[in-house]
Amino acid sequence: MPRPSKTEQVRRKYLKTSCRARGREERTNPDDIAEFLSLTHDPDARVRREAVQCLCPCHVQTNHPGVWDRLLEMVTDPDLKVRATVLHTLGDGSPRAREAEVVAAIEKIYHEPDLKLRRHVRQLLASYRRQGNINVL
Repeated sequence: MPRPSKTEQVRRKYLKTSCRARGREERTNPDDIAEFLSLTHDPDARVRREAVQCLCPCHVQTNHPGVWDRLLEMVTDPDLKVRATVLHTLGDGSPRAREAEVVAAIEKIYHEPDLKLRRHVRQLLASYRRQGNINVL
């Protein structure tokens, strides 16, 4: 039997870690975080997107500095779907201590060419300016 592709491996891990247990999502295994971080550099956009989903705060459930550093870098990823996933992740549980960095990263894509993503960026920033909280998703 041939070895599964990187995309399939990430997908399997994501499905494994995102299964629901008693109404809440299970925690990503801390040993897998380094692997997911390395997959965010993969040339295949689908692999990067799946890796970002696996690094979502609802799965990682800890303030891992390496994860946030990489997510902040990925705001300008060349792929639209990856940028959208990163934006969702940043607005879904980013640490309060890194709020200024998160807002600055989101402001980098204020003039996003894609209309739908640009609206999402502007709604997120408007909500932040109104309520003072970037974690609104």
